[in-house]
Amino acid sequence: MSLSSRPDTMLFTLIEQFEELYMCAGPSCLPIAKCQRCRLLRYCSTDCQLEGWNWQQSPHKITCKMIPRFTAILGNVNETHGHIDNVSERIYRAVEDAGVSWHDGDLVATALSKLIFLREAIERT
Repeated sequence: MSLSSRPDTMLFTLIEQFEELYMCAGPSCLPIAKCQRCRLLRYCSTDCQLEGWNWQQSPHKITCKMIPRFTAILGNVNETHGHIDNVSERIYRAVEDAGVSWHDGDLVATALSKLIFLREAIERT
């Protein structure tokens, strides 16, 4: 498997984007508070959080418990695998060593991608 086709590259890029963005993950508002469980997605209101939790295209309730596993790995990757020069390889090894499912990573990456795509579409209109 080449490094460019590994799921780690997209997943951790998306997590970093969401950590830097101050945007609501409920498809239509401005953010105020982070989700208390995953600590990554932000919501402007309880209504928006409920909308995101049950959003038909990618409900947050499916990935909420998974996200902290990947954010923790990303936060510690330099400490645990800093001896590996290639960043993508470092992340890949950290996930493998943590025993976290790449299937879960794919679900999280897909969910975050859909939210980013939707927000960009809204901003273009």
